[in-house]
Amino acid sequence: MGHVISAIQSKGGAGKSTLIIAIASLLAKDGERVSIIDTDIQRTAETWGSPSVL
Repeated sequence: MGHVISAIQSKGGAGKSTLIIAIASLLAKDGERVSIIDTDIQRTAETWGSPSVL
Protein backbone atom coordinates (compact mmCIF):
# COMPACT_ATOMS: atom_id res chain seq x y z
CA MET A 1 0.00 0.00 0.00
CA GLY A 2 1.27 3.47 -0.85
CA HIS A 3 1.66 6.43 1.44
CA VAL A 4 1.40 10.15 0.82
CA ILE A 5 3.67 12.56 2.67
CA SER A 6 2.95 16.27 2.21
CA ALA A 7 4.78 19.41 3.24
CA ILE A 8 2.29 22.25 3.06
CA GLN A 9 3.07 25.81 4.07
CA SER A 10 2.19 29.02 2.26
CA LYS A 11 5.35 30.82 3.41
CA GLY A 12 8.27 30.62 1.02
CA GLY A 13 11.68 29.56 2.31
CA ALA A 14 10.26 27.31 5.01
CA GLY A 15 12.27 24.26 3.87
CA LYS A 16 9.42 22.26 2.33
CA SER A 17 11.32 21.08 -0.73
CA THR A 18 14.45 20.32 1.27
CA LEU A 19 12.44 18.26 3.76
CA ILE A 20 10.58 16.27 1.10
CA ILE A 21 13.74 15.62 -0.93
CA ALA A 22 15.56 14.38 2.18
CA ILE A 23 12.69 12.05 3.14
CA ALA A 24 12.39 10.75 -0.42
CA SER A 25 16.14 10.12 -0.61
CA LEU A 26 16.13 8.11 2.60
CA LEU A 27 13.14 6.05 1.49
CA ALA A 28 14.72 5.40 -1.91
CA LYS A 29 17.95 4.25 -0.25
CA ASP A 30 15.86 1.75 1.72
CA GLY A 31 14.54 0.36 -1.56
CA GLU A 32 11.17 2.10 -1.58
CA ARG A 33 9.70 3.46 -4.79
CA VAL A 34 9.36 7.24 -4.48
CA SER A 35 7.71 9.95 -6.53
CA ILE A 36 7.84 13.67 -5.79
CA ILE A 37 5.19 16.02 -7.15
CA ASP A 38 6.48 19.57 -6.86
CA THR A 39 3.86 22.27 -7.37
CA ASP A 40 6.20 25.07 -6.31
CA ILE A 41 6.71 27.70 -9.02
CA GLN A 42 10.44 27.75 -8.18
CA ARG A 43 10.65 24.04 -9.14
CA THR A 44 13.21 23.30 -6.43
CA ALA A 45 12.62 19.54 -6.37
CA GLU A 46 12.94 19.35 -10.15
CA THR A 47 16.31 21.10 -10.02
CA TRP A 48 17.60 18.98 -7.13
CA GLY A 49 16.27 15.81 -8.74
CA SER A 50 18.57 16.00 -11.74
CA PRO A 51 20.97 13.03 -11.97
CA SER A 52 24.01 15.28 -11.59
CA VAL A 53 22.79 16.46 -8.18
CA LEU A 54 21.71 13.14 -6.65
